[in-house]
Amino acid sequence: LLGAIASGMYPVMLRSTTNSAYDLTVQNASAANETLMVMFVIALMGLPFVLLYTAGVYFFFRGKVELDDESY
Repeated sequence: LLGAIASGMYPVMLRSTTNSAYDLTVQNASAANETLMVMFVIALMGLPFVLLYTAGVYFFFRGKVELDDESY
């Protein structure tokens, strides 16, 4: 439903109630290409750390939980 509404409003993302010159469009809401490239490089460098951390947490907490008398 949200995708249908967004495709019907394209390229306007948020309509202004006062003047159509103040509409938020895809073109004036996007970041600069240089900023997008910097964030892409940062994401490529950070993704291996996220994957390693996720694998480490999964490895650390693997196995069954043992319940004893002091467990909740």
